[in-house]
Amino acid sequence: MNITNPIDQGVYIEALLDNSTGLINTSPKFINTDFPTLQGNQMQRYSFSSFEPDGDSLVHKLVTPMDGGGYRAALPALPCAQPVAGFMPSPFQLNTATGEATTSPFSLIVGSYVIAVKVEEYRRINSTWTLIGSITRDITYLANPGGNTNPTFTSLQVGAATQPFEKAIRANPGQTISVTLDASDADAGQMLSFSTAAATVVPGVSLQTVSATQSRLTWQVPANLPLGRYYLPVAVTDNGCPLLGSDSRTLTFLVTSQVLSTKFGKQPLSIFATPTPFREQVQFQLGQAGTQTVSVLDGLGRTVAQLTSKPDGSVVWQPAASLAPGIYVARTADGRQVRLLRE
Repeated sequence: MNITNPIDQGVYIEALLDNSTGLINTSPKFINTDFPTLQGNQMQRYSFSSFEPDGDSLVHKLVTPMDGGGYRAALPALPCAQPVAGFMPSPFQLNTATGEATTSPFSLIVGSYVIAVKVEEYRRINSTWTLIGSITRDITYLANPGGNTNPTFTSLQVGAATQPFEKAIRANPGQTISVTLDASDADAGQMLSFSTAAATVVPGVSLQTVSATQSRLTWQVPANLPLGRYYLPVAVTDNGCPLLGSDSRTLTFLVTSQVLSTKFGKQPLSIFATPTPFREQVQFQLGQAGTQTVSVLDGLGRTVAQLTSKPDGSVVWQPAASLAPGIYVARTADGRQVRLLRE
């Protein structure tokens, strides 16, 4: 970006990669690009969540800003506010797993401040969790006297089921998940807008405004995405003046190979197996021509076979004699599945 009078300003970012062992790695990336604003003494949420496509484990930490100072005045404040000289404790508490920052009760001191968050990246190497990299970013935030009530997210639905914001949303690779979010604002006449920076960072994410108080986040989970937990921020912002009010929530997605039980009974199966039950061999038809990859999973969600359909869409599975009897599930990359019962 172009920076006006850069000699008078500092923009700090730091990245570390330990490739001494020859490992190949993609660094995590902060998702959000906007900055938080404290409106009076209201609770404020902001997401420092990050995305890492290799399946490594991430830990978020509050650290000392890289210019060597504490949480000190950094930018010129608004005409109605006075910058603060010296230092102040951060009013934010940080969830080390999700990267969601939340203010605890604090005494408002008007001004502009710096906060820095570091994301450490760990990978299991030779059965030991090893720090392989990190990124750190300083951002500024404004504390102002307030006067505008922040909007707030009020409910979350996955499909037709309501669940708490803190509960993980389960998904399979290749599956499309829709999450409906409702929000409200105590200030009469204000308009709300919804956004997610994840749409430009995380593959397959999109956000659609449904109504004046509702939006829908959709994630088409990449079929090759490593299993694990992923954190996607969503924000709602009002049109208050002179400063906008906002709320941010970090949604947790658990991407797993375990077949989701909600699939059964709520969606018709589009593939059928014969014979049922079977002993030596079972066959099913995908319902569309062309070769596709089909995963067979046991009752614990473990992949026991990878099959490829024939050009006519048929699939034949002939498991080894040592495979235990029981219920298995065959699943395509687009989420269609069928139960297989072996005697």
